[in-house]
Amino acid sequence: MTIFVHIVYRHGVEEVDGVSSTPDHRVVIKETHFYISDDTQYDTHFVQHCFHKFFESLVQRAIQITRHWVWSDGCAS
Repeated sequence: MTIFVHIVYRHGVEEVDGVSSTPDHRVVIKETHFYISDDTQYDTHFVQHCFHKFFESLVQRAIQITRHWVWSDGCAS
């Protein structure tokens, strides 16, 4: 079994969060996403698949991103 935990910090979006982040008033939203698979191959393809699903969810919620930083322990490299 493989578990991938993806913690996201993003700026608030009025239509989604009820509050908007501005340069004068930063609002940071924390989201935690868990991806569980019965495939024991925790490799870059699995991580890419999870990120693809995450980006699809952003599009569905009309959340635009300009930057995506990843901090990792490198275990799927």
